[in-house]
Amino acid sequence: MKTRHTLFCMSLILIIIFSALYGVTKNETFSSDKKIILYNFLYGNKTVSYNEIFPLKKYKCYHKQLNGPNKLTTLDNLYTKEDKNYMLWGIRKYEQNRQLFKITDFSPAPLTGENNPYSLCTKDTKRCEFWKKKNYFTPSCCAKHLTELLFYITDLFDKNNIEYFIYYGTLLGCLRHKGLIPWDTDVDLYINLNSMDKLKKLQNSIHQNTHYRLNISGSKKQPSRLSYSKINKIHVDIYYYAEMK
Repeated sequence: MKTRHTLFCMSLILIIIFSALYGVTKNETFSSDKKIILYNFLYGNKTVSYNEIFPLKKYKCYHKQLNGPNKLTTLDNLYTKEDKNYMLWGIRKYEQNRQLFKITDFSPAPLTGENNPYSLCTKDTKRCEFWKKKNYFTPSCCAKHLTELLFYITDLFDKNNIEYFIYYGTLLGCLRHKGLIPWDTDVDLYINLNSMDKLKKLQNSIHQNTHYRLNISGSKKQPSRLSYSKINKIHVDIYYYAEMK
């Protein structure tokens, strides 16, 4: 009797294990076949594997952990130039000659400091146009405002169940510098196109409680934009992605 009971229990356990394994295999096969489209007016819309983005991973940005894509295929495609490893070589996108240069200091853009060739920008001044200088770096005031915006909007997304992931130069900065690229000019992230209505509902609250300004895009192909203020246009670009059916 005990032997029959033991055999029954063992058989039941094996059935549960095989069912679980079969379910995982089915889900993995399904997700690997899924595609999502990343809308971007600058680089062009890209269709990528669902598994390239999800499940999301955590990337360090100064003292915080931010959501980012599961794989780094886009970085390989966008930032590898002349067979140079983007983890060791950089390029300033607004530089006239756009020359690759070897990175010797992997520190992120400083959030404080006196070494600023511009008068410190605030919510009541225009943003620094530092990218017009040769071999430019992001002034500490601009880096501080950018990270302030980035942490504010990602915290707001978390509180309102809006899934996001950092991308493009912001992702590269977190990966290579553990913060902003020292010569970056903005912040890039993605949310699901289905979250646009949720984003719209946050607009009034943002305007009432902060000096930030959220401009909602009228098109899925154009990003929405969170600016530091009405005057200071340093910003976070909020791009959209959609799952393809």
